[in-house]
Amino acid sequence: LKEKCGIITFASFETVRAKFKLRGLALDLDLASFGHGVLEIELMVDSPERIYEAEQQISQIAKEIGVQPLSGSQGGKLETYIRR
Repeated sequence: LKEKCGIITFASFETVRAKFKLRGLALDLDLASFGHGVLEIELMVDSPERIYEAEQQISQIAKEIGVQPLSGSQGGKLETYIRR
């Protein structure tokens, strides 16, 4: 299909995902084969009114486990792969 459509590979890496639960929050840890890691912390809410509370819980867990949001100079897996 790649050849037929003229698709060219510009990035190739593997990702291993581990999923965890911590105090009702979902934590998804992605580790890329080139050494980059990304942790997503999520909490589903049932109404817009609960978004602020969820954000506070996410921030608290992130602080406790020692992680910080991605900054402008950091990025997701593909963006980081391309920058290298």
